Amino acid sequence: MTDRIKRMQAALKVDKFPFCAEKAKLVIESWKKHEGLPAILSRAHATADYLDHRTIYVDEDELIVGNVASKPMGLEASCWGPFWDDDDLDSILEGNYTISDEDRKTLRSLDSFWDGQDRQMYEWQGRFYDDERMWPFIRSGILCPPWTSKVKGRGSGGAGFGWGLGIGLSFFVPDYGKIVTEGIHKTLDEAKEELRQIRYVDDDSFDKAMYLQAVVIALEAMVRMYHRYGDACLEAAARCAEPKRRAELEQMADTCHWIAEKPSRGFRDAIQNFWFYWMMITHGTVPGGRFDQYMYPYYAADIENGVLSVNKAQARIVRQIFDRYISGCGLQNIADFSNENKIPSSQIKGLWTADNVRYILKNERYIGDAVFQKNYVTETLPHTKKRNKGKKQKYYISNANPPIIDKKVFEIVQKILKERHNPYCNEYHFLSGRIYCAECGSSYKYKRRSCGDCWVCRKHDISAKKCLSKPLSQESVYSAFIAMYNKLKSQYSVIFPPMLSQLQELKNRKFSGNQQYMEIAKEIAKLKEQTHVLARLKNKGFLDEAKYLEQTAEINSKINKLSREQRKIVRSDDEDDMIEQIKDIASIIENGINLMTEFDEVLFESLVEKIIVKDQITLEFYLYGGLKFTERLV
Repeated sequence: MTDRIKRMQAALKVDKFPFCAEKAKLVIESWKKHEGLPAILSRAHATADYLDHRTIYVDEDELIVGNVASKPMGLEASCWGPFWDDDDLDSILEGNYTISDEDRKTLRSLDSFWDGQDRQMYEWQGRFYDDERMWPFIRSGILCPPWTSKVKGRGSGGAGFGWGLGIGLSFFVPDYGKIVTEGIHKTLDEAKEELRQIRYVDDDSFDKAMYLQAVVIALEAMVRMYHRYGDACLEAAARCAEPKRRAELEQMADTCHWIAEKPSRGFRDAIQNFWFYWMMITHGTVPGGRFDQYMYPYYAADIENGVLSVNKAQARIVRQIFDRYISGCGLQNIADFSNENKIPSSQIKGLWTADNVRYILKNERYIGDAVFQKNYVTETLPHTKKRNKGKKQKYYISNANPPIIDKKVFEIVQKILKERHNPYCNEYHFLSGRIYCAECGSSYKYKRRSCGDCWVCRKHDISAKKCLSKPLSQESVYSAFIAMYNKLKSQYSVIFPPMLSQLQELKNRKFSGNQQYMEIAKEIAKLKEQTHVLARLKNKGFLDEAKYLEQTAEINSKINKLSREQRKIVRSDDEDDMIEQIKDIASIIENGINLMTEFDEVLFESLVEKIIVKDQITLEFYLYGGLKFTERLV
């Protein structure tokens, strides 16, 4: 850890978080000034007035500028309702918070703005809770702060952390990728052009015009804020006597002024662009979306151009692991050695394990390649991260980053890993985590016995009393899969075409005649064709890797956005995924070998998600897409 990081970490540790009244004051003053305007324009002007007059500063060690609150580690008082009453505020201040007399006075002066508005709502709320059955719960403090009166309503008292970790919940993700790759000014120009082209023929056109006016007002203010920070960095540079820091500040100023008018040039520009945009739109916890997808092209380009460099210490550790493994050391031996010598790693939490070492030895990034979408996040609520076992397309990119390990060395290690396969040492087996016991729900573990390799229920392995299931020979699993595959292959025309036709028909019924859906589908098809064209250009040498990644990331962002719009129309996300997976299964079967006589590991991993052992003679194969086939052992 560098001294700079240590100082920045120390700055995060404060005894009390200060409340800041600045945002509430600036916003409410703007609302008063623009009283009578439609709400959408009034809020846009409030955003602009706040961005134009808010306090900005440049911290001593930061390389990316942008303070969310007027005070370091501050909490911005809410501008969406009256602040806590003094009694409630004093009870809160007994904890980890503080407020200056000036800010308290400012907030109290703003209360009058809410008279007859939200204040009335909170007073009625107080009366609603004037109930003997509810009072103990209310007074307990669970509602924070505890109410002390049954008849006096309390203010909203909302606050957001000025250092970026706000209180709140968000259900939207802005298109950060567009701002990062095209620049804030591009979006502003698009809004202005669209506004100029409006023909005022109906109510919708006027509503659209007001919306676009609001966009222009807010984004113009944001551009001015970019420049304000650029000027602040230049002023700090002029005061700085230390040459290295002065150069950093001048570079930061250049970044701010550049991205105010143009797209990001590199990784630093992209990070600063993202942060400014996040500052503008956030209130609470607004997620950053697929940060990796829209940022990686800039990171990769800066690595290739020497702007960023590989961590030399981590690179040395990786090389040592490869060297020790080639020299004959086992996975656990390397893990023990790393723990004994307290070898650090940014990727390892806690102690080293054999799995950690195996992951490093099998990771293609160390030869300069990259695989995208190893994992994916579900698009329906609740959003969960899942390992990609064929549900989504994976992308293998060669020469995506500087290599640490020579490709020949990497290939040797992969060969040794395969040759040293030993179930007793918990080495990876492709069937691990795929076989489950129907009786107790536990997964099966691999065992090597004199009579032949087998799989055993983990609970049964601990004690036969906990689960009565018997060991399952590995050969029987292989034989069952071969039998299932051959049946699917021979009966392909009977099973898959009718099934896919029915599923598609059911799906089509949901949006039959929906012109909006069909137009979006056409646009998605055009964008996908663009990605194919880019791939052909790259393969023929007409397009360099960095530009290819940048453009495909942009196109994929558009495709994802359009796909979300489609799903809003038909609400069939799960069905779409299922149909696509079944199509993939059908394609694999159709193009696979005609008759399988020996077990094929590649085909198995492409088709089978899991196996449920019903009994000693019945296996249920669950294929990707939700297909289930039962096979009885001979």
